[in-house]
Amino acid sequence: MSLFASAMRQSLKSAVSRLSPQDCALCGGGTPHVVCGDCENALPRSGQLVCPRCAVELNVGESSEELCGACLVYSPHFDHTITAFRYDFPVDRLLQAYKFRAQLAFTHFLADALAKRVRDNRLLTQAALPDLILPTPLAAKRLAQRGFNQSALLGRTVASLLGIGFSADALTRVRETIPQTGLKRDERLKNVRGAFACNIDLGGKRVVIVDDVITTGATLSEAAKVLKQNGAVTVEAWACARTTYHEL
Repeated sequence: MSLFASAMRQSLKSAVSRLSPQDCALCGGGTPHVVCGDCENALPRSGQLVCPRCAVELNVGESSEELCGACLVYSPHFDHTITAFRYDFPVDRLLQAYKFRAQLAFTHFLADALAKRVRDNRLLTQAALPDLILPTPLAAKRLAQRGFNQSALLGRTVASLLGIGFSADALTRVRETIPQTGLKRDERLKNVRGAFACNIDLGGKRVVIVDDVITTGATLSEAAKVLKQNGAVTVEAWACARTTYHEL
């Protein structure tokens, strides 16, 4: 059994034992779901007026057909971004519990919200779904410490919901990096430079990279660059949540 599969199985058992299916993760009220209907309806959803490249929210009066200032300056390698939520309270707490406290029972709830957003986006643009979903990879050391890759769990579930191909290990992290939290944009770009490799031919394929949160997009941009070097014709970034501003 692979390290990923073994760690994921252990983490799933631990998460299920800690979270009762009768308790809403946000308000604690009784519900047959991870999040009750009232709390779900109150979550901060991503808006429609967003940059088409990175999905950062735009100001009233700006055009969603034009790139935001940061994308014009830094020109990320991914082509389009879709996110389900704004990274505001309580979504930030939900994702932190999912990622850092192994509350993996949240996987389907988060993946379903992202899949619904993707479907809505496709209805608006009449664009076909991509061919392949890849998770943002963790380095082996961090995967061993955490016990699971939240992006892989999300990506696999979204792929199943949308009927898209999925590969857990086509994109790999070949260099250890320090956590991006607290780094400025230029530091983030430098930190992830040369950190990824792709081991399959993506010639002619439309590819998606899935992550939990997008801040500056530096990690996803570096991964997208590698995927395009391996033949991907387009690379989209899909994430559960997006910060409501660009961290410079």
